[in-house]
Amino acid sequence: MSWTEGIEDGVYVIHLADRLDGASASDFERVVTLVSEGQHTKVVLDMSGLVYISSAGLRVVLLLGKKVRSMKGVLVLSSLSSMVREIFDVSGFLSLFPVADSLEKAKKIFEEEGED
Repeated sequence: MSWTEGIEDGVYVIHLADRLDGASASDFERVVTLVSEGQHTKVVLDMSGLVYISSAGLRVVLLLGKKVRSMKGVLVLSSLSSMVREIFDVSGFLSLFPVADSLEKAKKIFEEEGED
């Protein structure tokens, strides 16, 4: 698995690629530290390049979501393939996080949040 991260339009975006499974989940946990250290409260997981996620990967996503929420922020899941979406649905994770069909729509969630 590989990922890139950075600030895009004021939002911390993490682009995932390939597989997030037991072999890669522990490396990906580093992102939780990066989000925490940077005090990022607007976070998007762009999963357009992710083809598979295991229970170990789901655990890291949950850790990331809890960290962001503890800082009064929001984690948005973006661009889930049908297979990845099904895994999130079966696990009940779709009810835990806002989900957007595209990265652009995910960023708009934060714009709309600021209008309240």
